[in-house]
Amino acid sequence: MGKSIRRGWLAAALALTATPAIAQEAAPLSDLAADLESLSREELGLPPEAPPPPPPVSPDLFGTAAVAAARIDPRWQRVAETGSDSPIILRIVDGLAGLDRYGQAGHVQAAVNRAVAYRADAELWAARDHWATADETLARGAGDCEDIAVAKMQALRRLGFEDRDLYLSVGRDAAGQEHAVLLVRIDERFWVLDDRAERMIEAGEFRGFTPVLTFGAGTSWVHGQRRAALAVPAATGASDR
Repeated sequence: MGKSIRRGWLAAALALTATPAIAQEAAPLSDLAADLESLSREELGLPPEAPPPPPPVSPDLFGTAAVAAARIDPRWQRVAETGSDSPIILRIVDGLAGLDRYGQAGHVQAAVNRAVAYRADAELWAARDHWATADETLARGAGDCEDIAVAKMQALRRLGFEDRDLYLSVGRDAAGQEHAVLLVRIDERFWVLDDRAERMIEAGEFRGFTPVLTFGAGTSWVHGQRRAALAVPAATGASDR
């Protein structure tokens, strides 16, 4: 019996005891409500409440420090919360259950890159910046870097990857152009799924990308450059006079 049900019993008991004519008859019900309120889930024969999932690991990558942001971008919320029923996604993940996580992610990286051609938002949506859902992207067979990353994310979710291990990172490439990649965490290591690469790349080996914002399960981060440690002069003896 959940807390809301137990509170309902308690409210009913209080309502009855508020009427003098039946207050004495309602006393047993009030006692029952108090007893129920004090019982644990185990004593009531209920399974224990599942603990909340751990939060995503902070994506302190590519020489940056990630700081949790106070606001979640609605564009990210829309594409992250909209699952995919695309037949293309189903074909991509079909038969991959027997592979390990590395094999699954590597297959999704290559398959989505083949299925989706890069097209700018201005061409596809007549907009400067539109984040498409996976189904919108796959229906057109085209999208920009964010759209391709989101399609990969939804394919990996279909394979059972946890949301806390999937991140969309938006930043700039070596030429200063806007770019986005999907990050996936496997065995406590980050891997990059980039539409410009044939295979997935371990984050420590990925070059030419500076993240600005990264989005994950229920949170987002702003990236800043790490400061080099300040050189501390060696201690010397008494100064010359």
